[in-house]
Amino acid sequence: MTTTVLEPGPGQLGPARAAAGLSTRELARRVGVSRPAVTQWERRGVPAERMAAVERALAGFTDEPLAQLRALLAANPHLTEAQLRARAPHLMPVLEDAEVAGVLHRRHVTARADKAGRCYSRTLLVAGPRPDRQDDPEPLTGEDVAALRHVHGWTPDGLARRLGVSRQRVADLERGPVPLGRQDQLRAVLVDALATCDLAAARTRVGLSQAELARRAGYGPPRLVAWERHRRPLPVADAVRLGTVLAAAEADPSPTAAAAARVVDVVTAAAPDGCTASALTRALSQGRPQGQTGASARDHDGLVLALRRRQVHWAETWTQHRDGSWHLERRLHPGPRPRQRPQGITGADLARARREAGLSQAQLATRVGSASWATVSKWERRGRRPVPPAIAEPVLAACRNAAAAHEERRAAAEHEAAERRRVTRERLLAAAAASPGLTVPQLLVAAGYGRRSPLALSVLGDLEAEQRLHRRLSPNLGGRGGAHTGVHPGSTPDLAEAAPISGTQLHRRRLAAGLRQRDLAAHLGVSQTAVGQWERAEVPAGRRTAVEAVLADLGHDERGPLSGPALREARRAAGLTQADVAARIGVSAAAVTQWERRFVPRDRLDEVRRLLSRG
Repeated sequence: MTTTVLEPGPGQLGPARAAAGLSTRELARRVGVSRPAVTQWERRGVPAERMAAVERALAGFTDEPLAQLRALLAANPHLTEAQLRARAPHLMPVLEDAEVAGVLHRRHVTARADKAGRCYSRTLLVAGPRPDRQDDPEPLTGEDVAALRHVHGWTPDGLARRLGVSRQRVADLERGPVPLGRQDQLRAVLVDALATCDLAAARTRVGLSQAELARRAGYGPPRLVAWERHRRPLPVADAVRLGTVLAAAEADPSPTAAAAARVVDVVTAAAPDGCTASALTRALSQGRPQGQTGASARDHDGLVLALRRRQVHWAETWTQHRDGSWHLERRLHPGPRPRQRPQGITGADLARARREAGLSQAQLATRVGSASWATVSKWERRGRRPVPPAIAEPVLAACRNAAAAHEERRAAAEHEAAERRRVTRERLLAAAAASPGLTVPQLLVAAGYGRRSPLALSVLGDLEAEQRLHRRLSPNLGGRGGAHTGVHPGSTPDLAEAAPISGTQLHRRRLAAGLRQRDLAAHLGVSQTAVGQWERAEVPAGRRTAVEAVLADLGHDERGPLSGPALREARRAAGLTQADVAARIGVSAAAVTQWERRFVPRDRLDEVRRLLSRG
């Protein structure tokens, strides 16, 4: 049987299918796609990834793996990928192709594992292509609105403010039914905000622990922890279930809840000084019938419930007795425990304020006037415990005054330092302008500072960063040969990109500048061997700019180099032999011979020129 060869492009599949005697339905079954897909291919052309399968189907070959996979899915509607791997491992290679072809699609489902309510998720292989659209979510009911409000921890007034309606309208919505026009707004306020809701705060407000809420809702504690810490998204159905449990706990008319309400009322009435345990017991016992049993136990349970709901909290409170002394007592205050203590300052705060004011313990004690350094040390050792208000006020006042004085001294010191730097800048710029090319130590001495003055070096760095001064190689002063790194006024001169320098050019320019290989190597910071290699080949691209700068700087020497031929002509014109020149200068005749072959060293230029001018 021969294989039909298709060419890409529209209008090719229809005649080939008719020649093979196949209908569009049969061709779709052999390829593993839908019938409309084959019809679309006949109009627009077969995709490149489907070309081989279509050619095999036209030749009489069926796609056996896809057919087997389709039959297996029809017989096992709840087949998972792991089960498919165990039953038919030879079909795993075509699983991705089958999903692309629309033979199957993956669907994530949640299945219940046992009667305890523990659930798990798995992925099923479902026959047919993936559906293009999802079903619309179910509308919210009045019970859903009330439950989601409790999950967020909102009151009816709070939900009314977020919806922009009255409290009565919220009550009507929770009784139901919910109008369709309100569905989108309620989902935006209640459902979309589930990702950031504080489930732990809502649970604590009604006095339930994690284990108790999980038990009442029928979930495992790990799942509730994941929802509270936002490690896993909270589904709407689970949020409604949790909200129902929270609403039931809030409406619990148990005696313990009633006792907790009485505790909150007593503590709120005693604010802001707080309420001691004995005062709370006396207040709760007032108006109670005589001989009532179990009242003290219910009051204790109510206090525990109020503390667990964060309706009240214990706090160390400073109180002043009738004799004027201050005492630290443990008292009850309404509401949750604040993150910062509102009363007075702590010992750690006192130590921090003293250090910021730049005071020692003895200096602070002297400013307060009625304490020694040991007393201040004892105050600071209180750590997180508060300092008595009678002590805190004068101590803080002394710290504030010292901090203000310290700030004034610091501002004066900064102004004085800025003035010193300004004068140093002017002196360095004047010295550089008067004597360009000085080394850094020479410039500092010329400006009236030490050779290693930290202030002058710091200001010099700032001037270089501002392009007011720059450093470059300069000829040595005083008739000495060689060069040094000198400081010059102005910004660094722009050097164009250096052209290639061959070895011959480098050799000639070095001799014309009166430099030896070791002199040029010293100026460039390389070895003499490297300079010799450059003269045998060429200067590397990364060194061209530096070489040009050195040769340009040293070539501006006013004395100028003295080449070997010029020395020979001047010696003969003066009527001197090489031996005469060597004897008068104090060198050997071989050295004079070498000079006439190359050039006169820079350190001998003045002596040779004086000799030739006298001769």
